[in-house]
Amino acid sequence: MTTTLEEFLKPKFGALSVGDISQKGKARIAPIYDVKGKQIKLFLAKEPVLRTPWQVSSFDGGERCSLDIRLTPELEQLGTKIDTEVRGFIEKNSDRFFKNPPKDDWYKSIIKESSKEGYEGTLRTKVTIKEDKASFKCWDQNKNPMTVEQIKAIQWPTTGFACQVSLKGVYFQSNSYGPMLEVDMVMIKPEDEVCPFGKDDFEFS
Repeated sequence: MTTTLEEFLKPKFGALSVGDISQKGKARIAPIYDVKGKQIKLFLAKEPVLRTPWQVSSFDGGERCSLDIRLTPELEQLGTKIDTEVRGFIEKNSDRFFKNPPKDDWYKSIIKESSKEGYEGTLRTKVTIKEDKASFKCWDQNKNPMTVEQIKAIQWPTTGFACQVSLKGVYFQSNSYGPMLEVDMVMIKPEDEVCPFGKDDFEFS
Protein backbone atom coordinates (compact mmCIF):
# COMPACT_ATOMS: atom_id res chain seq x y z
CA MET A 1 0.00 0.00 0.00
CA THR A 2 1.29 3.45 -0.93
CA THR A 3 1.24 6.23 1.67
CA THR A 4 0.65 9.91 0.93
CA LEU A 5 3.24 12.45 1.96
CA GLU A 6 0.74 14.02 4.36
CA GLU A 7 0.11 10.69 6.13
CA PHE A 8 3.82 9.94 6.41
CA LEU A 9 4.49 13.28 8.10
CA LYS A 10 1.79 12.83 10.77
CA PRO A 11 3.07 11.77 14.23
CA LYS A 12 0.72 8.74 14.22
CA PHE A 13 2.67 7.24 11.29
CA GLY A 14 5.28 6.25 13.86
CA ALA A 15 9.04 5.92 13.86
CA LEU A 16 11.24 4.29 11.24
CA SER A 17 13.56 1.36 11.94
CA VAL A 18 16.43 -0.22 10.01
CA GLY A 19 16.83 -3.95 9.39
CA ASP A 20 19.97 -6.04 8.98
CA ILE A 21 22.53 -5.40 6.27
CA SER A 22 22.59 -7.72 3.27
CA GLN A 23 24.96 -7.83 0.32
CA LYS A 24 23.34 -6.99 -3.04
CA GLY A 25 25.98 -7.18 -5.74
CA LYS A 26 28.65 -4.69 -4.73
CA ALA A 27 26.26 -2.81 -2.45
CA ARG A 28 25.63 -3.33 1.27
CA ILE A 29 22.03 -2.32 2.02
CA ALA A 30 19.81 -2.48 5.09
CA PRO A 31 16.02 -2.13 4.59
CA ILE A 32 13.99 0.62 6.24
CA TYR A 33 10.68 -0.36 7.88
CA ASP A 34 7.62 1.35 9.33
CA VAL A 35 6.24 0.48 12.80
CA LYS A 36 4.47 -2.57 11.35
CA GLY A 37 7.69 -3.95 9.89
CA LYS A 38 6.72 -3.13 6.31
CA GLN A 39 8.72 -1.27 3.67
CA ILE A 40 7.43 2.16 2.72
CA LYS A 41 6.10 3.47 -0.60
CA LEU A 42 5.24 7.15 -0.86
CA PHE A 43 3.40 9.46 -3.24
CA LEU A 44 5.59 12.58 -3.34
CA ALA A 45 2.88 14.14 -5.53
CA LYS A 46 -0.15 12.75 -7.36
CA GLU A 47 -0.23 15.69 -9.80
CA PRO A 48 2.69 16.75 -12.06
CA VAL A 49 3.83 19.63 -9.85
CA LEU A 50 7.33 18.42 -8.93
CA ARG A 51 10.38 19.88 -10.66
CA THR A 52 14.10 19.17 -10.99
CA PRO A 53 16.77 21.73 -11.93
CA TRP A 54 18.89 19.13 -13.74
CA GLN A 55 18.75 16.46 -16.39
CA VAL A 56 18.59 12.93 -14.99
CA SER A 57 22.22 11.83 -15.11
CA SER A 58 24.88 9.69 -13.45
CA PHE A 59 28.12 10.82 -11.86
CA ASP A 60 30.24 8.40 -13.88
CA GLY A 61 28.16 8.02 -17.05
CA GLY A 62 26.71 4.71 -15.84
CA GLU A 63 23.17 3.36 -15.60
CA ARG A 64 22.53 4.44 -12.00
CA CYS A 65 21.20 8.02 -12.15
CA SER A 66 20.11 10.82 -9.84
CA LEU A 67 16.74 12.55 -10.08
CA ASP A 68 17.07 15.46 -7.65
CA ILE A 69 13.68 17.03 -6.89
CA ARG A 70 13.37 20.70 -5.92
CA LEU A 71 12.44 21.02 -2.26
CA THR A 72 9.01 22.18 -1.24
CA PRO A 73 8.19 22.75 2.45
CA GLU A 74 6.60 19.27 2.56
CA LEU A 75 9.54 17.56 0.85
CA GLU A 76 11.93 19.31 3.24
CA GLN A 77 9.90 17.95 6.18
CA LEU A 78 10.05 14.49 4.58
CA GLY A 79 13.83 14.65 4.20
CA THR A 80 14.27 15.92 7.75
CA LYS A 81 12.11 13.11 9.19
CA ILE A 82 13.99 10.44 7.26
CA ASP A 83 17.40 11.88 8.17
CA THR A 84 16.57 12.32 11.85
CA GLU A 85 15.03 8.89 12.38
CA VAL A 86 17.38 6.82 10.23
CA ARG A 87 20.51 8.44 11.58
CA GLY A 88 19.22 8.29 15.16
CA PHE A 89 18.36 4.58 14.87
CA ILE A 90 21.74 3.65 13.41
CA GLU A 91 23.73 5.68 15.93
CA LYS A 92 21.74 4.12 18.77
CA ASN A 93 22.40 0.63 17.37
CA SER A 94 25.79 1.30 15.79
CA ASP A 95 27.26 -2.05 16.87
CA ARG A 96 24.82 -3.77 14.49
CA PHE A 97 26.13 -1.82 11.50
CA PHE A 98 29.75 -0.85 12.24
CA LYS A 99 32.79 -2.36 13.95
CA ASN A 100 33.49 1.07 15.45
CA PRO A 101 31.07 3.97 16.05
CA PRO A 102 30.57 5.97 12.82
CA LYS A 103 32.05 9.46 12.52
CA ASP A 104 29.67 12.41 12.25
CA ASP A 105 30.64 13.21 8.66
CA TRP A 106 29.93 9.67 7.43
CA TYR A 107 26.18 10.29 7.26
CA LYS A 108 24.98 11.48 3.84
CA SER A 109 21.70 13.37 4.06
CA ILE A 110 18.86 12.65 1.67
CA ILE A 111 18.63 16.43 1.24
CA LYS A 112 21.16 18.04 -1.06
CA GLU A 113 21.77 21.66 -0.13
CA SER A 114 22.23 24.11 -3.00
CA SER A 115 25.75 25.45 -3.48
CA LYS A 116 24.29 28.74 -4.77
CA GLU A 117 22.74 31.25 -2.39
CA GLY A 118 19.05 31.87 -3.06
CA TYR A 119 18.47 28.51 -4.78
CA GLU A 120 16.39 25.69 -3.30
CA GLY A 121 17.97 22.47 -2.17
CA THR A 122 16.83 19.16 -3.61
CA LEU A 123 15.61 15.78 -2.42
CA ARG A 124 17.87 12.98 -3.64
CA THR A 125 16.16 10.11 -5.46
CA LYS A 126 17.59 7.37 -7.66
CA VAL A 127 16.63 5.65 -10.92
CA THR A 128 18.34 3.13 -13.19
CA ILE A 129 18.17 3.67 -16.95
CA LYS A 130 19.70 0.91 -19.04
CA GLU A 131 19.99 0.61 -22.81
CA ASP A 132 16.68 -1.25 -23.11
CA LYS A 133 15.03 -0.93 -19.70
CA ALA A 134 14.28 1.56 -16.93
CA SER A 135 13.80 0.73 -13.25
CA PHE A 136 10.61 2.82 -13.07
CA LYS A 137 7.37 3.12 -15.00
CA CYS A 138 6.70 6.40 -16.80
CA TRP A 139 3.58 7.86 -18.40
CA ASP A 140 3.07 11.02 -20.44
CA GLN A 141 0.43 13.68 -19.70
CA ASN A 142 -2.15 11.63 -21.62
CA LYS A 143 -1.43 8.58 -19.41
CA ASN A 144 0.28 6.71 -22.24
CA PRO A 145 3.19 4.47 -21.15
CA MET A 146 6.58 5.75 -22.34
CA THR A 147 9.40 3.70 -23.85
CA VAL A 148 13.01 3.84 -22.65
CA GLU A 149 13.93 5.95 -25.68
CA GLN A 150 11.16 8.41 -24.86
CA ILE A 151 12.27 8.54 -21.22
CA LYS A 152 15.84 9.31 -22.29
CA ALA A 153 14.55 12.21 -24.43
CA ILE A 154 12.67 13.94 -21.57
CA GLN A 155 13.84 17.51 -20.95
CA TRP A 156 13.56 17.26 -17.17
CA PRO A 157 14.25 20.91 -16.18
CA THR A 158 11.22 22.05 -18.23
CA THR A 159 8.96 19.17 -17.18
CA GLY A 160 6.59 18.87 -14.24
CA PHE A 161 6.03 15.40 -12.85
CA ALA A 162 4.09 13.33 -10.34
CA CYS A 163 6.09 10.68 -8.52
CA GLN A 164 5.86 7.57 -6.36
CA VAL A 165 8.98 6.36 -4.53
CA SER A 166 10.10 3.55 -2.25
CA LEU A 167 12.13 4.25 0.88
CA LYS A 168 14.42 1.44 -0.17
CA GLY A 169 16.91 1.27 2.62
CA VAL A 170 20.26 2.52 3.88
CA TYR A 171 23.43 1.98 1.85
CA PHE A 172 26.71 1.37 3.66
CA GLN A 173 30.22 2.03 2.35
CA SER A 174 33.53 1.97 4.18
CA ASN A 175 33.26 5.57 5.39
CA SER A 176 29.74 6.69 4.47
CA TYR A 177 26.11 5.69 4.77
CA GLY A 178 22.71 7.19 4.04
CA PRO A 179 19.08 6.51 3.10
CA MET A 180 17.90 5.84 -0.46
CA LEU A 181 14.66 6.88 -2.15
CA GLU A 182 14.06 4.82 -5.29
CA VAL A 183 11.64 6.12 -7.96
CA ASP A 184 8.90 3.60 -8.81
CA MET A 185 6.53 5.56 -11.06
CA VAL A 186 6.44 8.94 -12.78
CA MET A 187 3.87 10.86 -14.81
CA ILE A 188 5.26 13.81 -16.71
CA LYS A 189 3.82 17.03 -18.10
CA PRO A 190 6.17 19.18 -20.23
CA GLU A 191 5.81 22.94 -19.93
CA ASP A 192 3.69 24.58 -22.61
CA GLU A 193 5.89 26.46 -25.03
CA VAL A 194 4.61 30.03 -24.92
CA CYS A 195 6.16 32.95 -26.82
CA PRO A 196 7.64 35.37 -24.25
CA PHE A 197 6.94 38.43 -26.43
CA GLY A 198 3.77 40.49 -26.63
CA LYS A 199 2.00 41.23 -29.91
CA ASP A 200 3.36 44.81 -30.00
CA ASP A 201 6.97 43.98 -29.13
CA PHE A 202 8.10 44.07 -32.76
CA GLU A 203 6.32 47.27 -33.84
CA PHE A 204 8.70 50.09 -34.59
CA SER A 205 7.89 53.71 -35.38
